[in-house]
Parts: sequence; C-alpha cells; structure tokens
Amino acid sequence: MALFVLILIGAYAVTGSLYFIAFLIPDFLLRTINLGKYSVLGITADAVIKKFNIGNKPVDRGPKRFAAGTGLAFTSVILISAVLKLNIITTAFTACIALFALLEAWIAFCAGCYVYSFIFIVANKLKGDK
Repeated sequence: MALFVLILIGAYAVTGSLYFIAFLIPDFLLRTINLGKYSVLGITADAVIKKFNIGNKPVDRGPKRFAAGTGLAFTSVILISAVLKLNIITTAFTACIALFALLEAWIAFCAGCYVYSFIFIVANKLKGDK
C-alpha cells in the first residue's frame, strides 16, 4: 500500500494537482476508522499481492491504524496548506509523507508503527508509576 501512497504523493509533487491528495484523504480515513476493507488502495494492494503471489505478512492492526491516522493528518495539512498557498508547510508535509511512504515501501520501516509502539511503552510505564 505504501508504494501506491508514494506514487500518488509523487504525482501530486510533480503535477500540483490536489486530486491526488483528495483521493488519499478518504482512503486514510477508512483505514484509520477500521474500514480498510473499503480502501481503494487496500483493495488494489491485495489484488497485486494475489496476482504476483507475494507472501502476505500479517501485522498488528493497531500500529497500522495509527500510521493511517498520521497519514490522514499529514494529507489534510497538505490539502489545507496548499489551498491557503502556504507553500513551505505544503512542501514540508509532502516531503515527510513521501519519505515515510518510501521507507515503508522500500525497507518495510513503518515510522508510524514505531511511534505507536513508543507511545504505548511510555503510557504503560507511566501507568505503572502511579
């Protein structure tokens, strides 16, 4: 799925067309609220996995939902800042999400998953200190 996000973010970066961002926002939203079965990118990724007989690696849903929520927040900021012509913010968030998608697609490093795990560990330690 990250490869498709990277392609769409790249297409936005090259063309400046907000349609690519507008497509990503509801897709991230569906995955964030646990309706990923309706995600166009998820459906497409599943089809590619089946077509090319790529092994499916099950992962914990919590970190992936958190990462999708982060993607939702970033793409929302990109859309709003682009409409408001806040070019530095738009460029910074576009570069960040492109980097995160590249890392996930290339070396299977999910930055949002690591942040989720860090927050979970810290919250449990704080809970235990009370």
